[in-house]
Amino acid sequence: METYLKMTAGPHVGEKYELDKSRETSIGRGVECSIVLTDPLTSRVHAVARFADGHWHLKDCDSRNGTYVNDQKIDDAVLDDGHTIRVGSTEFRLIIDDGNRPQTAHDIAAITQTVVRELKVSNRNSSASPAPFGAGEAALSDKRDLRSTDDLLALHKLSVKLLGCRDPAAVMHHVLETLLR
Repeated sequence: METYLKMTAGPHVGEKYELDKSRETSIGRGVECSIVLTDPLTSRVHAVARFADGHWHLKDCDSRNGTYVNDQKIDDAVLDDGHTIRVGSTEFRLIIDDGNRPQTAHDIAAITQTVVRELKVSNRNSSASPAPFGAGEAALSDKRDLRSTDDLLALHKLSVKLLGCRDPAAVMHHVLETLLR
């Protein structure tokens, strides 16, 4: 059985980092870490993954920006297949592959191409010129109704999570988690 972290957001999206049950895997900016990141929001030794009591565990190492599992800040958490891990601005997905794993929406998304068009992002009544390519976040900051923007972002994040769900209980968990925020 192969277990690894697959980078889903960061400088090396799609890269896999194998986890070994016999030793801890440290994640951070330090060269002594098993998984070395160049992310400035990541601490020198940010978090440690270890296998104990038949489960994978992730422990935050007093990082300055925290460690998140499925968008929940953790000190120590038990991990399961498909869980999302965020350290700094880098995200991983835990994959526990027994060799019979079906291809998921996340796997398919990793091999597709996204085409981004340069579009004007502003209020309808605004006469501002189109935002330059890559200035989407700055253009969204002009949006008067920030609550709508927050709701749209939450809906987008929920949609991405639901793409990878195969279990109806996981779907309900993610929907309720989003609604209760």
